[in-house]
Formats: sequence, C-alpha cells, structure tokens
Amino acid sequence: MKQFILFAAFVLLFSSCKRDLVFDTTSVTEPSLTVVVETKTVSGSLTTYTKVNGAVVKLYNKQADFDSNATPFKSKSTGSDGKAIFTKTELGNKGVFYVKVTSGTLSGSGNTPYMLLNDGETLLPIALN
Repeated sequence: MKQFILFAAFVLLFSSCKRDLVFDTTSVTEPSLTVVVETKTVSGSLTTYTKVNGAVVKLYNKQADFDSNATPFKSKSTGSDGKAIFTKTELGNKGVFYVKVTSGTLSGSGNTPYMLLNDGETLLPIALN
C-alpha cells in the first residue's frame, strides 16, 4: 500500500510540472539546391577538378520524366563558378529532384536526397564524363 501511495505521489508530482520547451527557430539560410558541375582529370597521382561554365542543368521532379528525357521541370546554365542555383520558390514542393547536365559532348546526371525545403543549401556535385 505504501508503494502504491508513493507511486501515485510521483505520478502526480511529475504530471503537474510545467513544460514550456518551445524554442524560436530562425532560419538563417534560405532553402535551395545548388548543382555544382565539374570535370575530373586524373594525371598520375594528381586529380584536378575544373568548374564548367555554361553547362545546361535540367531539373526533373519525376523519375519517369527524367528517364524518358521529357521536358524538364526547370532548366538553368552554370555560371563561371560552375554552379546553378535553384531557390525554394523555383523548386516548389519538397521531394527528390533528378538532374541531367550537358556541356558540349560531355554529360552527367544524379539525384538529390529527399529535400524538405525548410532550411539550408543542398549541394549536388555532378561530374561530367
């Protein structure tokens, strides 16, 4: 009986505690997808990565469109830094995005992890072959 009373006292004590653990979270970095396009050159033990300017980056939001080479969801060209940046507004909905990149006769592809689009920059490096 003493154990029951002690147990009931602990339950009452902990259930009456005030629990205000709400933290204000301020997003510092706007969500985006940054595709970094580069070529890889191996010479002996030296590996050189070169950013590709003017590569066409095609973004698909459906695997079927990616596979069939349909009209892309979004398309951009890389700048001198080899980057094409897609903002949260451009991406629209969260999910996985599929990427095809071409530059002359070189091409490459990849896909993102599942993106929540709630904070931060997602980098997707694509190497052209």
